[in-house]
Amino acid sequence: MENLKTLYRRIFPTYSRWPLLFVLAVNMLVYYASQLISCHLPKLNWTTPLDDAIPFFPPAIIVYVLAFVIWVVGYIIIARESPEVCYDIFSGAMLAKLICLVFCLAARCTMVQPAVTGSSFTDWLTRFIYAADNPPANLFPSIHCLASWFCFRGALRCRKVPLWWKCFSFIFAMMVFASTVLVKQHVIVDVPAGLIVAEVGLFIARKCKAGRLLERFNAWRYEN
Repeated sequence: MENLKTLYRRIFPTYSRWPLLFVLAVNMLVYYASQLISCHLPKLNWTTPLDDAIPFFPPAIIVYVLAFVIWVVGYIIIARESPEVCYDIFSGAMLAKLICLVFCLAARCTMVQPAVTGSSFTDWLTRFIYAADNPPANLFPSIHCLASWFCFRGALRCRKVPLWWKCFSFIFAMMVFASTVLVKQHVIVDVPAGLIVAEVGLFIARKCKAGRLLERFNAWRYEN
Protein backbone atom coordinates (compact mmCIF):
# COMPACT_ATOMS: atom_id res chain seq x y z
CA MET A 1 0.00 0.00 0.00
CA GLU A 2 2.83 2.38 0.84
CA ASN A 3 4.41 1.72 -2.55
CA LEU A 4 1.12 2.61 -4.27
CA LYS A 5 0.92 5.86 -2.32
CA THR A 6 4.50 6.71 -3.26
CA LEU A 7 3.77 5.95 -6.93
CA TYR A 8 0.63 8.09 -6.82
CA ARG A 9 2.56 11.02 -5.35
CA ARG A 10 5.25 10.66 -8.01
CA ILE A 11 2.75 10.60 -10.85
CA PHE A 12 0.51 13.33 -9.43
CA PRO A 13 2.48 15.97 -7.51
CA THR A 14 0.39 17.70 -4.85
CA TYR A 15 0.16 20.98 -6.75
CA SER A 16 -1.20 19.24 -9.88
CA ARG A 17 -4.14 17.31 -8.44
CA TRP A 18 -6.76 20.04 -8.26
CA PRO A 19 -5.80 21.59 -11.63
CA LEU A 20 -6.18 18.17 -13.26
CA LEU A 21 -9.59 17.71 -11.64
CA PHE A 22 -10.66 21.17 -12.76
CA VAL A 23 -9.63 20.46 -16.36
CA LEU A 24 -11.63 17.21 -16.31
CA ALA A 25 -14.65 18.93 -14.76
CA VAL A 26 -14.64 21.75 -17.32
CA ASN A 27 -14.30 19.24 -20.15
CA MET A 28 -17.31 17.27 -18.89
CA LEU A 29 -19.28 20.48 -18.42
CA VAL A 30 -18.61 21.66 -21.96
CA TYR A 31 -19.35 18.31 -23.58
CA TYR A 32 -22.50 17.32 -21.71
CA ALA A 33 -24.00 20.67 -20.72
CA SER A 34 -23.94 21.96 -24.28
CA GLN A 35 -25.68 18.83 -25.51
CA LEU A 36 -28.37 19.03 -22.83
CA ILE A 37 -29.02 22.71 -23.47
CA SER A 38 -29.02 22.63 -27.28
CA CYS A 39 -30.31 19.12 -28.04
CA HIS A 40 -33.73 20.39 -29.19
CA LEU A 41 -32.53 23.56 -30.91
CA PRO A 42 -32.05 23.86 -34.70
CA LYS A 43 -28.68 22.63 -35.97
CA LEU A 44 -26.34 24.01 -38.61
CA ASN A 45 -24.53 21.89 -41.18
CA TRP A 46 -21.26 23.41 -42.42
CA THR A 47 -20.30 20.52 -44.70
CA THR A 48 -18.61 21.80 -47.85
CA PRO A 49 -17.94 20.18 -51.25
CA LEU A 50 -14.35 19.68 -50.08
CA ASP A 51 -15.62 17.68 -47.11
CA ASP A 52 -17.67 15.54 -49.48
CA ALA A 53 -14.55 14.95 -51.58
CA ILE A 54 -12.57 13.60 -48.61
CA PRO A 55 -12.90 9.80 -48.60
CA PHE A 56 -14.43 8.00 -45.65
CA PHE A 57 -11.59 5.97 -44.10
CA PRO A 58 -12.69 3.85 -41.08
CA PRO A 59 -9.12 2.75 -40.06
CA ALA A 60 -8.50 6.37 -39.01
CA ILE A 61 -10.82 5.68 -36.06
CA ILE A 62 -7.81 4.04 -34.36
CA VAL A 63 -6.06 7.41 -34.13
CA TYR A 64 -9.31 9.11 -33.14
CA VAL A 65 -9.81 6.75 -30.18
CA LEU A 66 -6.13 6.53 -29.25
CA ALA A 67 -6.22 10.31 -28.77
CA PHE A 68 -8.01 9.79 -25.43
CA VAL A 69 -5.01 7.81 -24.15
CA ILE A 70 -2.48 10.34 -25.44
CA TRP A 71 -4.38 13.17 -23.74
CA VAL A 72 -4.14 11.43 -20.38
CA VAL A 73 -0.41 10.81 -20.81
CA GLY A 74 0.22 14.28 -22.20
CA TYR A 75 -1.66 16.08 -19.46
CA ILE A 76 0.10 14.09 -16.73
CA ILE A 77 3.47 14.95 -18.29
CA ILE A 78 2.52 18.63 -18.34
CA ALA A 79 1.27 18.47 -14.76
CA ARG A 80 4.52 16.91 -13.52
CA GLU A 81 6.79 19.42 -15.22
CA SER A 82 6.45 22.25 -12.69
CA PRO A 83 3.75 24.28 -10.93
CA GLU A 84 4.25 27.17 -13.36
CA VAL A 85 3.79 25.05 -16.49
CA CYS A 86 0.91 23.15 -14.91
CA TYR A 87 -0.98 26.31 -13.95
CA ASP A 88 -0.29 28.15 -17.21
CA ILE A 89 -1.25 25.33 -19.58
CA PHE A 90 -4.26 24.12 -17.62
CA SER A 91 -5.70 27.59 -17.10
CA GLY A 92 -5.38 28.11 -20.86
CA ALA A 93 -7.04 24.75 -21.50
CA MET A 94 -9.99 25.60 -19.26
CA LEU A 95 -10.47 29.00 -20.87
CA ALA A 96 -10.33 27.41 -24.33
CA LYS A 97 -12.95 24.83 -23.33
CA LEU A 98 -15.25 27.56 -22.03
CA ILE A 99 -14.86 29.37 -25.37
CA CYS A 100 -15.83 26.07 -27.01
CA LEU A 101 -18.97 26.01 -24.85
CA VAL A 102 -20.00 29.41 -26.20
CA PHE A 103 -19.52 28.25 -29.79
CA CYS A 104 -21.27 24.92 -29.19
CA LEU A 105 -24.32 26.76 -27.87
CA ALA A 106 -24.25 29.50 -30.52
CA ALA A 107 -23.36 27.48 -33.63
CA ARG A 108 -24.93 24.11 -32.71
CA CYS A 109 -23.32 22.36 -35.68
CA THR A 110 -24.06 18.85 -36.86
CA MET A 111 -23.33 16.73 -39.92
CA VAL A 112 -24.61 13.71 -41.83
CA GLN A 113 -22.44 10.65 -41.23
CA PRO A 114 -22.07 7.79 -43.71
CA ALA A 115 -23.59 4.37 -43.16
CA VAL A 116 -20.96 1.93 -41.91
CA THR A 117 -21.81 -1.53 -43.22
CA GLY A 118 -18.47 -3.34 -43.07
CA SER A 119 -17.58 -6.10 -40.64
CA SER A 120 -13.97 -5.21 -39.78
CA PHE A 121 -12.84 -4.13 -36.32
CA THR A 122 -12.46 -0.51 -37.44
CA ASP A 123 -15.96 -0.59 -38.94
CA TRP A 124 -17.34 -1.90 -35.64
CA LEU A 125 -15.39 0.71 -33.66
CA THR A 126 -16.63 3.49 -35.95
CA ARG A 127 -20.22 2.36 -35.46
CA PHE A 128 -19.64 2.36 -31.69
CA ILE A 129 -18.30 5.94 -31.75
CA TYR A 130 -21.17 7.06 -33.97
CA ALA A 131 -23.70 5.50 -31.57
CA ALA A 132 -22.08 7.21 -28.58
CA ASP A 133 -22.31 10.58 -30.33
CA ASN A 134 -25.70 10.40 -32.00
CA PRO A 135 -26.62 12.82 -33.42
CA PRO A 136 -23.22 14.43 -33.99
CA ALA A 137 -22.87 17.50 -31.77
CA ASN A 138 -20.24 19.83 -30.31
CA LEU A 139 -18.50 19.90 -33.67
CA PHE A 140 -17.33 23.51 -33.92
CA PRO A 141 -14.61 23.90 -32.82
CA SER A 142 -13.19 20.38 -32.65
CA ILE A 143 -12.38 19.54 -29.03
CA HIS A 144 -10.42 16.54 -30.31
CA CYS A 145 -8.12 18.87 -32.22
CA LEU A 146 -8.01 21.39 -29.38
CA ALA A 147 -6.98 18.85 -26.74
CA SER A 148 -4.34 17.26 -29.00
CA TRP A 149 -2.86 20.68 -29.76
CA PHE A 150 -2.70 21.47 -26.03
CA CYS A 151 -0.68 18.29 -25.45
CA PHE A 152 1.81 19.49 -28.05
CA ARG A 153 1.93 23.09 -26.80
CA GLY A 154 2.35 21.87 -23.25
CA ALA A 155 5.12 19.49 -24.29
CA LEU A 156 7.01 22.42 -25.79
CA ARG A 157 7.09 24.02 -22.33
CA CYS A 158 8.48 20.89 -20.68
CA ARG A 159 12.22 20.69 -20.14
CA LYS A 160 12.06 17.31 -18.45
CA VAL A 161 10.72 15.43 -21.47
CA PRO A 162 12.87 14.27 -24.40
CA LEU A 163 12.74 15.81 -27.85
CA TRP A 164 11.18 12.68 -29.30
CA TRP A 165 8.03 13.17 -27.18
CA LYS A 166 7.67 16.75 -28.37
CA CYS A 167 8.02 15.62 -31.98
CA PHE A 168 5.59 12.77 -31.39
CA SER A 169 3.06 15.16 -29.81
CA PHE A 170 3.13 17.34 -32.91
CA ILE A 171 2.92 14.45 -35.38
CA PHE A 172 0.14 12.80 -33.42
CA ALA A 173 -1.80 16.08 -33.27
CA MET A 174 -1.60 16.26 -37.07
CA MET A 175 -2.83 12.68 -37.28
CA VAL A 176 -5.77 13.51 -35.02
CA PHE A 177 -6.61 16.50 -37.20
CA ALA A 178 -6.74 14.20 -40.22
CA SER A 179 -8.65 11.45 -38.41
CA THR A 180 -11.52 13.74 -37.43
CA VAL A 181 -12.43 14.38 -41.07
CA LEU A 182 -11.48 10.94 -42.39
CA VAL A 183 -13.92 9.21 -40.04
CA LYS A 184 -16.54 11.93 -40.65
CA GLN A 185 -16.74 13.07 -37.05
CA HIS A 186 -15.99 16.66 -38.08
CA VAL A 187 -15.99 18.90 -41.11
CA ILE A 188 -12.89 20.77 -42.23
CA VAL A 189 -13.72 24.11 -40.62
CA ASP A 190 -13.86 22.46 -37.18
CA VAL A 191 -10.15 21.56 -37.33
CA PRO A 192 -8.49 25.00 -37.61
CA ALA A 193 -11.16 26.35 -35.27
CA GLY A 194 -9.98 23.95 -32.56
CA LEU A 195 -6.37 25.02 -33.02
CA ILE A 196 -7.24 28.73 -33.02
CA VAL A 197 -9.39 28.47 -29.88
CA ALA A 198 -6.55 26.61 -28.13
CA GLU A 199 -4.14 29.43 -28.97
CA VAL A 200 -6.67 32.07 -27.90
CA GLY A 201 -7.13 30.28 -24.56
CA LEU A 202 -3.38 30.22 -24.00
CA PHE A 203 -3.06 33.89 -24.99
CA ILE A 204 -5.82 35.04 -22.64
CA ALA A 205 -4.46 32.94 -19.78
CA ARG A 206 -0.99 34.40 -20.28
CA LYS A 207 -2.18 38.00 -20.56
CA CYS A 208 -4.56 37.74 -17.60
CA LYS A 209 -2.16 35.58 -15.58
CA ALA A 210 -5.03 33.15 -15.06
CA GLY A 211 -2.62 30.51 -13.76
CA ARG A 212 -2.36 32.52 -10.54
CA LEU A 213 -5.94 31.58 -9.73
CA LEU A 214 -4.96 27.90 -9.66
CA GLU A 215 -1.87 28.75 -7.63
CA ARG A 216 -3.94 30.69 -5.09
CA PHE A 217 -6.56 27.96 -4.90
CA ASN A 218 -3.88 25.37 -4.20
CA ALA A 219 -2.34 27.61 -1.54
CA TRP A 220 -5.75 28.06 0.11
CA ARG A 221 -6.69 24.38 -0.24
CA TYR A 222 -3.58 23.01 1.37
CA GLU A 223 -3.44 25.62 4.10
CA ASN A 224 -6.93 24.74 5.31
